[in-house]
Amino acid sequence: MRVVALASGSSGNALWVQAGATSVLLDAGLGPRTLAQRLASVGGALHKVTALLLTHEHDDHVRGVSPLVQRYGLPAVGTPGTLRATLGGDGEQCALRPGGELRVGELVVRALAVEHDALEPAAFEVEHDGVRLLVAVDLGSVGQDLLDRGRLADLLVVDCNHDEERLWRGPYPALLKRRIAAPTGHLSNAQAAAFVAACATARRQTVWLAHLSAVNNTPALALAAVRETLAVQGLVAPVLVAARDRVSLRWDSDAPAGEQLGLPDLHGES
Repeated sequence: MRVVALASGSSGNALWVQAGATSVLLDAGLGPRTLAQRLASVGGALHKVTALLLTHEHDDHVRGVSPLVQRYGLPAVGTPGTLRATLGGDGEQCALRPGGELRVGELVVRALAVEHDALEPAAFEVEHDGVRLLVAVDLGSVGQDLLDRGRLADLLVVDCNHDEERLWRGPYPALLKRRIAAPTGHLSNAQAAAFVAACATARRQTVWLAHLSAVNNTPALALAAVRETLAVQGLVAPVLVAARDRVSLRWDSDAPAGEQLGLPDLHGES
């Protein structure tokens, strides 16, 4: 299985997952032209995408969905609530209720319920030949089911939105701050770190920190929080940060962990 982070953050989110002849876009929060360019840069193409997997209906995750469905006829997979909010009755749709699973070409896709201020949001587990990817972004709290699946993941992509001190001292209106920090908002660095540590087992797991706020977080702060929590518990895992506005991380299940490509500049915006 191959996974590439095409974008991650409030300006747009998209992951490309490929196994054999099957490839999916997990969220499509960029316009078709940008998605096409970024896919081409890593050897993909929109007309070869098998399906779209949609975590929820917020614009930074589905901005490109309607054009892709209309122009390329791509089927969309998501919870009934997400599909209804995103596409209404347009295009080919496959509803996947939380707790259910679906085969998409050579991939097995499972939806997991999460807490976020959307109609019916979900995390996704994607499996190929026993290799598992878990993508848990846009959630404000972590349930037991998510923890259980996280412990099985070879690649764990985790919402790591904000540093709590920066959020509360920052420029956002009080209402927005409370929304972000709520159990239906986004995970803080500390919450993400606790999630990652709770998922750590003897399995060799790579962790990607995703959806960092440009205002309320930095890659250095997010990495420090997660790495320090792991170190205190005597745990070790490769931890990398997904960039906001470019192709940044690439993971191949056949490659050694040390050869995975990451983000070189930890002090720039992510």
